[in-house]
Amino acid sequence: MQKRVEGSSEENLDFERGSLGFSEEKIEIYLQKGQQYEGAFHIYAPSGLYTDGKVISSDWRMECLSGSFSGCVAEILFRFHAEFLEEGDVVKGCFYVISNQGEYYLPFVVSVEYGVLESSIGVIKNMAQFANLAKENWQEACNLFYSSGFSCVLSGDDAGQGENYRALTDSIRKVRGRLGGMGNSMDTGQGLLLRDQQSG
Repeated sequence: MQKRVEGSSEENLDFERGSLGFSEEKIEIYLQKGQQYEGAFHIYAPSGLYTDGKVISSDWRMECLSGSFSGCVAEILFRFHAEFLEEGDVVKGCFYVISNQGEYYLPFVVSVEYGVLESSIGVIKNMAQFANLAKENWQEACNLFYSSGFSCVLSGDDAGQGENYRALTDSIRKVRGRLGGMGNSMDTGQGLLLRDQQSG
């Protein structure tokens, strides 16, 4: 599908008649905090015409892995870096395509989704729901406590517990490292926070 065409300087490019086609009208990406995303789109030359050009991103977080292209069909690879973004952040930008068929831009929107903690009783959104899970399934609650997604529970009214959670888990990991294979004894440390939530 033809993209939006901007004014082009003819000083450095030998333009031919025709227009480029694109596999996407707009690139929309949804990812989690800290993730990298790799994808691609395709550029199609007019029938019988040879295309030559380059692709530039408007945002430094969107890395063009295919900086130049030529031929009748080109695959443009890209990588988005979300390492420094927070949940709820949205990044808007575009790929600039400069070619012997004119200049185009392909917009992209990257959204960092809010994390969720899935469990057997549904999505856990706060510590009260987590305490309910602990009553129903203690072992599952313990496993989720150490999962990478548990921090998403510590938001809103529970945000103040984030520092205590990190301190507690760091301490338990240090003890676990010293005890080696005696991992079962760590349930005591995990239970401190869970029982505190249940009693509250």
